[in-house]
Amino acid sequence: MYTIHVQGKAAFGATPSNYIADMLRYDQGHLISITPSENDQVPNVGQAFEAIIQCDRFTQDRWHSFGLGAGIINNP
Repeated sequence: MYTIHVQGKAAFGATPSNYIADMLRYDQGHLISITPSENDQVPNVGQAFEAIIQCDRFTQDRWHSFGLGAGIINNP
């Protein structure tokens, strides 16, 4: 199981938690922690956040295609 660090901004009017939930179903993961940044809200873009996630697969290009920075903290 991979542990990854994700940062970015929620899009399409979603909350950070909902935005991440959509990503997790593809990599069969679950959210460990999420920290929204209330001071970094950009109009029409979304709320910034950082999250720690554990997942069975890690498709970094897919995370990047959603505008999220994602990197492995530890490998399985």
